[in-house]
Order: sequence, then C-alpha cells, then structure tokens
Amino acid sequence: QEAGGPENRRRLAGSLEPPTNYLPRGYTRMDLGLEEAIRLLEANRQPNRNQYVLLLTDGEPTAPGTLSIAEHRRIIREQFEQLRAAGVLVFPVVLCNPTSGCSGDFLRNQSSTEVVRDAGTASDLLQVFSELLAEMKSDRSIVTNRNANGNLALHVRAAHGVRELAFVSPRAALSSVRRDGAPVLTRNLLNDGNVELNVVEGAVEPGDWTGETSDLSAFAVVQADSYPELIFPPPSALNSPASVRYYPAGKQPLLVVRGAGPAAGEPLLLDGQTPIPPIGQDGNGVDALAAIPLPGGDEVTIQLGEDKGPLQLRRTFRLQARGDLPRVEVFTPRSDNAGILEDGRIHLEVGFGPGLPVQGLAATVYVNDITEDEQGGDRPVYQAEMTCVERTCVDEDFTPGDGRSYRVTYLVRGVADGVRFGDWAQAAFQVEPAVFLRGLPSS
Repeated sequence: QEAGGPENRRRLAGSLEPPTNYLPRGYTRMDLGLEEAIRLLEANRQPNRNQYVLLLTDGEPTAPGTLSIAEHRRIIREQFEQLRAAGVLVFPVVLCNPTSGCSGDFLRNQSSTEVVRDAGTASDLLQVFSELLAEMKSDRSIVTNRNANGNLALHVRAAHGVRELAFVSPRAALSSVRRDGAPVLTRNLLNDGNVELNVVEGAVEPGDWTGETSDLSAFAVVQADSYPELIFPPPSALNSPASVRYYPAGKQPLLVVRGAGPAAGEPLLLDGQTPIPPIGQDGNGVDALAAIPLPGGDEVTIQLGEDKGPLQLRRTFRLQARGDLPRVEVFTPRSDNAGILEDGRIHLEVGFGPGLPVQGLAATVYVNDITEDEQGGDRPVYQAEMTCVERTCVDEDFTPGDGRSYRVTYLVRGVADGVRFGDWAQAAFQVEPAVFLRGLPSS
C-alpha cells in the first residue's frame, strides 16, 4: 500500500493486524517477505527508475519443521541474487531486542546484500531511514553533530547551495532553531504522537545554525545543490548512487570523482583528508574531475570542499572486487608500439582479450602531459569518449607534441554476465624531439 500523506499513513497503520495466535506464526519468514517484494517490483517496474527493498527483521530466518534451515537459507540467497540481477537494492535493517541484542548474522554473511544496519530504538530506526534516504539521494546529508551546549550545530556556506533544512526529533523535543543566534521560524510537517518533523521556513541563508533539543536522538536533514559524485567505477544499478561498485579482483580500483552544484570547483578529498588530483574536465569544460587509486578497503568517503565540521558535503560509497570479471588490456601505446600515425596523431586502443563476453562497452581516455617543465607537470591536455566495437575501443583525435611525455588513462565500463562494472588501465609514451638542420649563413 502506498504511503505518504497523513490519510495514507492512517490507512496503512489500520491495515496492520496483530496475530491472534503467536505460536503457529512465531517464525521469521524472510523468504515470504522477499517473495512478495519481488512480485510487487516486477509488476511495477519502469525504465530508468530505481527500485529498493527495505528488509526489516528481528532475527535469523526461521521456518516450520517442514522447511529445513539449509533449504530456507538457500531460497533467501537465491532471492537476493534475483533482486541483484534485476538492479534492485536491498537494505537490511535488524530490529534489536533489548534482552538478546542484535541478531542478523545470516544477513551479514550475504555478499549480495548491502550493509546491514541495526536499530535498537524507535529513534534509531528513524535515523536509519534518514541515512538510507541520504544514500539514495545524493543531495541529502544527515547532521548529528552537537556543539558545546549540546545543540545540533552546522555552518552553512553560500557555495553549499542549501535548499532545505529539516529537524527530526521525538515529540516536543525541539525547542528552538537559530541562525547566528537569532530565532528562525519553522513549519511543522509531521507530528504523529512520537516523532516531529520541522522545516525551516523560507530560504536557508548562510551562517551558523543550531537546533536546541532535549533529546540526543534528534538530528537534522539537509538538502543541498552541491555534493560529490563517484562516477567511476560506475554504480552496478544504473543511475543509483547507493548501489555497490564492482571491479575486477587482483588490482587496485581507480576512483574518479567530481563535484556538483555551486561548489563544483572546490577541492575533492578522500576520506575528508587527502586531496584528489585533477584528471580532466566535466561536460562544461570545468576542471572538476579528479582521480586517485583506492588505497584499500571496500568503502570510501568523498568530501566536496574543505569544511572541517558540519555541514560537510560527504558521500560514502561501497566497492567490491569480483574474480569473475574480465580485466582491461592496453593495446596502444605500448613499449613496442607507441601508436604514432604518419600524420602525427596517436592511435589509442584499449579493450578486452578473449574470454567472458562484455556488453554495453564504453570507454573514456584522459591524457596528461607529464613532461618535467612549466607546460607539463601532470597537466590534463586531452580527454574523449572512445569509439567502441565488440571488445575494443579506439580514439585517433589527439596529436602529441614533439619532445613531450604523456600518461594515458583509460576508464572502461561494461556488463559481463549481467554485472555492470568498471576497470581501468594506464600507459605512458614519449615523442622524441623534432630534428632539423639550420643552414649556414651565406658568405
């Protein structure tokens, strides 16, 4: 049933009926819930529209004696794989028991699922929902930071492009909202007896914002025009920033990021600390693309701007290596074939050798001048979308300069065995200085 406004919420709550006999219904049938989710999503699938499953559970999967534990878990694993193959993102949330704690070991061991989150209280669950929304929507940020007075606090700059600022709290827990010490009007959008949602009226101007609350579970939700994007490796679900990014096992992935919105030209930082060097330009010709090898781990945080405290424009992305994905190969330039054509242009070629079929092949090439002089110094000088046919991609529109050294970076995207993934490769070449003879002056 669709939820949204107060009337729909009341209808949805009224449709939930407690069991009259708990004994025969005392099982955790994840398979039945996932089965219904798959049915609903298949019946309502639309092109270029993302689909999600929020799986709420209070423990490990259990079923009547007619269904063995092993068979039950096999069914659930297959359902996760079916959802993954359809590009559906699954967000498991474990509802913790005050006595026995948090279960969910089975879910945590499923490589096909997203990160499992725990919720011990109603406030925890509300924050989990907001965090999931921030993963699905790149322009949302969650603020839980508190100042020395115990109030929610954030600093807003004009470049953040904040469009909306909302405070979520237990009922009657929010007492005031201030900007630079002056009170600000808010509008109540939700008050269901347990939770309140209050939104700042009008424009969210730059300044120091605080929300005075009597409950530490309160938090703020920010919608801003500026945010960082991870464009490579590509998301496994098209146009879904929350989905995992796959790359071939055995090699270090390259992260290519960019900024969006008014702060697009500001520095991009890995884990909020390490500057990410530029690699190219965005579609508007702005030097907004940056790239850095991932030093390790399967999770990375990218920050746009150098803010030392909230509001910090940060996004966390998940990556996963897969041994069944093909690796990209550089065909030119190589040490035995620089690829220089007769007219001075260079033949750039990258792709996959024989093996697993790859569909939807696409590639971008970036060329940096790495000559050690004022014109070089790792300066981006060329980028292009390559022409791809079958398993290879080529480009012949770049003319290198005499006596210059270059590094070529290839970013390749494709689908192998139903998995959308990305791989990259680099090569270097040097063009020898031109040799010419100057005639002697006539006597």
